Amino acid sequence: MKSTMLKCCGSVRGPADTRFHKTLLLAIVCVISLIVSPAAHGQATGSFSGNVVDKSGSAVPGAAVAVTSQATGLARNAKTDDAGHYLIPLLPVGTYNVRVDVSGFQSSV
Repeated sequence: MKSTMLKCCGSVRGPADTRFHKTLLLAIVCVISLIVSPAAHGQATGSFSGNVVDKSGSAVPGAAVAVTSQATGLARNAKTDDAGHYLIPLLPVGTYNVRVDVSGFQSSV
């Protein structure tokens, strides 16, 4: 009877391969953190969003929403959509007054 050895197609990875993968992963994480870091700092803007509803909880579409900075007087306006939702993005950080006006309802600040 002849004994035959089988060859395996794959190789067994040793400690050097593991070290290489860990080093590569560390390098990738460092590069990503350097790219993302400046974008994460200096975020000096915010936004207002919300829903305008009446006393029964129904959405109020077409309401005028005005946001005014108390410090600078900067005013931004928006209208609510069919679901009563509004969004006013990219506002400088500060204290604001929010006013909602719609015909048939009393204004709210």
